[in-house]
Amino acid sequence: MILSSPTGDVVLVAPNKTSILITSNDNPAGILSLRSPDMVSAPVSQLNEDKDVDTVFTVVRSAGSFGTVSVNWEIVRNDTGSGLVGHTTWFF
Repeated sequence: MILSSPTGDVVLVAPNKTSILITSNDNPAGILSLRSPDMVSAPVSQLNEDKDVDTVFTVVRSAGSFGTVSVNWEIVRNDTGSGLVGHTTWFF
């Protein structure tokens, strides 16, 4: 940056020139995280598989907005059963 072309009674003296370096301060792709309803605790969703119930998981993209990003997810059983309950990829 250079100070120049003063008007009025302004007088420029040395130094009137400086360098400015703006560095990248975030991950351009961002950070993906799950948001809990209270935005403090870890998100938890308990379902009764005997009922037809939906649940919502909110995925938040923060600290970046450049380009498309994706996240793979899967739901696994927490009992002795085997196999995936569901999986896919979300794009942002």
